[in-house]
Amino acid sequence: MQSGATALNPGRDTTEVIQSQQGVMESVLSFFARARDRLDMCVSYVGPRSGTEFVNALQGARKRGVKTRLITEVSRDNAGAMQAASGYMEVRHVGGLRGNSWAVSDSEYLSSLAVGEFRASHPLIRSTANPLVAEHQSIFDALWERGEALAERTAVLRSGSELPEMEIVREPARAKEMYLSLAAGARTEILLIFPTPAAFRRDERIGLVRALEERTSKGVSVRLLVPVDREILARLSRSASSRGIAYRPTHPAEARDTVTVIVVDRSASLTIDERDPSEQEFEKAFGSAIITTKEPRVRQSIRMFDRVWRETELRQAEKAARESEEVSRKRAELMQDILTHDIRNFNQVARLNAELLGDRLKDRETSERISAILRAVDGSTRLIERAKKLGSIMAARGVELSPTSLKGSFDRSVVLVKKGNPDVALRVDGRLSGQVLADELLDEVFVNVISNAVKYTEGSRVSIALSQEPDSLPGNSEGPRRRCWKVSISDRGKGIPDSHKPSVFRRYLETAKGSGLGLSIVHALVTDRYGGRVAVKDRVADDFSKGTTVEIWLPRP
Repeated sequence: MQSGATALNPGRDTTEVIQSQQGVMESVLSFFARARDRLDMCVSYVGPRSGTEFVNALQGARKRGVKTRLITEVSRDNAGAMQAASGYMEVRHVGGLRGNSWAVSDSEYLSSLAVGEFRASHPLIRSTANPLVAEHQSIFDALWERGEALAERTAVLRSGSELPEMEIVREPARAKEMYLSLAAGARTEILLIFPTPAAFRRDERIGLVRALEERTSKGVSVRLLVPVDREILARLSRSASSRGIAYRPTHPAEARDTVTVIVVDRSASLTIDERDPSEQEFEKAFGSAIITTKEPRVRQSIRMFDRVWRETELRQAEKAARESEEVSRKRAELMQDILTHDIRNFNQVARLNAELLGDRLKDRETSERISAILRAVDGSTRLIERAKKLGSIMAARGVELSPTSLKGSFDRSVVLVKKGNPDVALRVDGRLSGQVLADELLDEVFVNVISNAVKYTEGSRVSIALSQEPDSLPGNSEGPRRRCWKVSISDRGKGIPDSHKPSVFRRYLETAKGSGLGLSIVHALVTDRYGGRVAVKDRVADDFSKGTTVEIWLPRP
């Protein structure tokens, strides 16, 4: 045990406090002498002059092959001494070191109990406890990775470009120098926000874009948020392909007062306030600037950049999805138009030839077969028209709805169905009134529901019962419920089995009579176009064979 030392724990691993000046000196020198592989020191401040005994001990360790490293704050007053010390140890700068000085070797840990520069007059802790040694070795390695090489630090000190914690800059020449120096000195990352295309052009004129390209060639990550026009897009496309600059287009700032923000290595940020964004020259547009290395303010700028970057990514993804959807929609419409046109032509040819055969062949069996062919051709043509109409309804965008009379729409629909079924006596009990938010295609809803009633009712007499009542539909997640009219249309046809009800609105329903598109059109119009709801149920509860009730909810104006 050193003279003047107090042991804190007995046993093989010792931890002691050394209080006398002589004991402190002996402990430090013997610590240097016992190091075998490595000797790492973290000193909050090293003065311009180092003690000869310490220097000799470190040089001796280096000659024995010990790897010696020092982390400290390198400033103008000790830069020369650190340059000399680099002959016998590696030195890195870490700014803002506060607290006591300490060192760690293969098997020992030393720590001064005083804050600031190491002095032999201050008490010292010495320990060989392995957990303590390992912990401080890990801390040192983390600080070493974060540190700045001595050569880079001294270059910064010589250039006079050392960054302050915070400074307001009002001279445009100095702000421009800081701006370019920050970009040119980046080691890992540059984040840059341009408020307008004019700001990008101004900064390109002063050489900023060239500085960014040079940094990317050194492996620095550069990301830009910039409002683009054709000229800027071409310029950035060249940079992105050859130099690795990543960018996202943004909307130009609309405010009179705009700012450019650059963040370098997540440790310094510069915010440039533009007095007159319309000016073409940096000096004329410049208002003031704030440069800072304060962590909270730098972190705030980083969060702002990251938020805008994510938003632009989402907008780009949404735009790409919309464009892809639009291309797919146009292709589908083109294919539908081609198929509709060609199948309609084929049907016309088939119909014409069937009619010609009917004129020549008059026997009963042939006439019946030709009639079946004509009915199939006409059914195919109607199916094509319905499919085309359904596709148009489902693909419609920007629909304008207005107050539409329920009675007028239903009455017109009854007239159309009667004209299409002259052999059917159609009777409607009940009437509708009031208005709903719809358009001229509301007639299609009622035409298809009434046509289904006719198809599924046996015989030449078809009865339909109408009823209407006020109701409401759920609004959006936060809005109130919407007022609507609930219209019920009941028939006495064959009905729909319970097993088929959940799928009754699907296109091409195999179990339905006819094309199966009628209720698909109803569903597409009521729900997708008008924002309402449609459902089917038995006219008589629990007995589908007594007919069907179609319930339609339509929003009111």
